[in-house]
Amino acid sequence: MSENLFLFEDTCNVYVVRDGERAILVDFGTGAVLDALDEVGIEAVDAVLHTHHHRDQCQGDHILNERGIPIVVPEREARHFEDVESFWRQRQLLANYDLQSDFYTLRESVQVERQLSDYEIYRWRGLEFEALPTPGHTKGSITLIGDLDGEKVAFSGDLISAPGKVWRVHDLQWSYMATDGINAAIASLDALRRAGPDRLLPSHGAPMGRPGAAIDQLVTNLSRLFQVASYTPDPVSAPELAINQRFRQVSKHLWLSALADANFYAIVNDDGAAMLLDYGYASHDHAGDLRRFVEHSIEELKEVAGVKSIEVVIPSHYHDDHVSGIPWLQREHGVQVWAHEVFSDILENPSAYHLACLPVESMRVDRVLADGEEFDWGGFPFQTEHAPGHTYFAAHTFVRVDGLKLAFTGDNILTSMTGPRIGGPVYRNRYELDGFQRAIQRLREYEPQMLLTGHSAAISVNPEALEEPLNRARELAMAFAVLVEDEGSTGFAVDPRFVGIRPYRARVVAGETVDLEITLRNHADEVRTFVLTPDLPDGWTADPDPIEIEVAARVAVMCVLKIEVPQSQEPGRRIPYCLDVTVGERRFGLEAEGLVDVLEPTTAESRED
Repeated sequence: MSENLFLFEDTCNVYVVRDGERAILVDFGTGAVLDALDEVGIEAVDAVLHTHHHRDQCQGDHILNERGIPIVVPEREARHFEDVESFWRQRQLLANYDLQSDFYTLRESVQVERQLSDYEIYRWRGLEFEALPTPGHTKGSITLIGDLDGEKVAFSGDLISAPGKVWRVHDLQWSYMATDGINAAIASLDALRRAGPDRLLPSHGAPMGRPGAAIDQLVTNLSRLFQVASYTPDPVSAPELAINQRFRQVSKHLWLSALADANFYAIVNDDGAAMLLDYGYASHDHAGDLRRFVEHSIEELKEVAGVKSIEVVIPSHYHDDHVSGIPWLQREHGVQVWAHEVFSDILENPSAYHLACLPVESMRVDRVLADGEEFDWGGFPFQTEHAPGHTYFAAHTFVRVDGLKLAFTGDNILTSMTGPRIGGPVYRNRYELDGFQRAIQRLREYEPQMLLTGHSAAISVNPEALEEPLNRARELAMAFAVLVEDEGSTGFAVDPRFVGIRPYRARVVAGETVDLEITLRNHADEVRTFVLTPDLPDGWTADPDPIEIEVAARVAVMCVLKIEVPQSQEPGRRIPYCLDVTVGERRFGLEAEGLVDVLEPTTAESRED
């Protein structure tokens, strides 16, 4: 690249800054760079500087500790290097609305020599590098800027990967349904532009000379996504109800409760039997950080609607704000749960999954509804269909009540100042690029007269009203496409779990074997070979090791991995393991992780959350 600057391609770009026979490295990948340094006359490495904490940047850092090479990290990322065990022990898994990409943390701590605070200068053999704070890809990311070989260079981590492009889109969402990471990245790019580097050195992608135009193009593309993905709720969308009036009668047999955290609905037949559509937290205050269900609404529903019994509840999707009250309904009222096949197992086994908004309590599913299944309850005809969008794991339920064609849409449709809007994207719900388009197109074909939404009450619609969310879904897909380096990578860039592990959190006694289902999603337009190599704690073994599977274009496949925990393993909670992933020619590194609780033998029979 220049006389004293070299690039080594690994799970990330590793940059070698040379001074004679000595060097410092920026990021480290797997550590394979150490075996190549003699090719450029380097005999010793004085330090490795990290731009952020993700495993593809630092999965080989234990080698540095073994060889006594100092590790230098951003101050705001330090705990993800040197206090990893506490992170995994404390990180919330169920009812998780903190969507930052810190799950991409090392599985074991490494010793850090120095933490760089924002704007601090790192000095080495006459060179100086400033730690410019550039949050976006992670909250604590930095860009290292300094003069080298007559140029001002910027080691920019994963802030930018190519002109107008980013390495991963899903890392730019820190909070639920938010554009906070996008906004932070735009501000960081502005700061980087003003710093005036002659050359950008990204963690993924080729180095860029004269990068001003590349930065400006990315700001434009991120701003486009910010505009399309932002959601401003309509303050007058909820019905005007008295503070002590939870229900509104929509039609003779249909009732709406809009004062709960998520709307739920009751269809009441002439015999006084009721079916509920969703049933979650009592209010937003019971959700929030509390995530605690308190019984609500049922006695008032009996009074105002003449309900004598509640027979069935149909959830729209698995999110805790929509289903948190269902286990109580089952215990206290003997209510049956009928759930679409795409998310029924999540309701029964939430800790087996790694998704946002998982329910904190499992529930029994009494009837699994097949996709497209037609059924009758209480004299009303129903049909349920898979409806990816806000989350892949959702369904629309179509029903005719009192002469009205109704569509129970969950969170796929919300209202805003400008009318109906799509409810997303939320990448850690498992987001599919064309999901909203497929779901809304089917909704238009059904031609509902009213949508029973998850947070915007019951809204009357005509076919034209669904044009706006459909157009917005198309715009969103185009905004993603321009942000990613090549079209075949877009699916990988918005899917944080293209290698999925079930159960994500397993519970075993030492000496037992964990049976895992590994799902591989190939988002490319051609066949790709997936190679997965387990990275396990000492003494653990895996079968097979490695896994190698060809996956057809745009297809997901499942395989089985067995991990044996040795008898010598001391009991402990949340011991992480990883899978090192290569797809085709691209090595992603320790892309996927799972967690194992090793139990005391006396507690082996009690393995539920």
